[in-house]
Amino acid sequence: MHHALWQSVLGEIELTVSHATFTTWFKNTELVDNSDDGVVISVPNIFAKKQFEVKFNDQVKSVLAKNGITPRQIVYTISTPNRASRQNREQQSILLC
Repeated sequence: MHHALWQSVLGEIELTVSHATFTTWFKNTELVDNSDDGVVISVPNIFAKKQFEVKFNDQVKSVLAKNGITPRQIVYTISTPNRASRQNREQQSILLC
């Protein structure tokens, strides 16, 4: 469900920013969580995190609202391949037990 919502948000944002801006900042993002507490969006690095917090937060909030999501807060978190790989290994080891 998160994936479909985020794809809709990205589709709307892609129409309002340049191709270079979309590719640089939005392409490698993901909606990680959408709960009563807020929305968590994964970004690839610390620089992108700062850009979203300062430059794109209002735009993301506005497009989320158009899609029926009005979060109390938006949190940007840095995704790391190592962290994802570690989580996958941990889940696999749990399944094997």
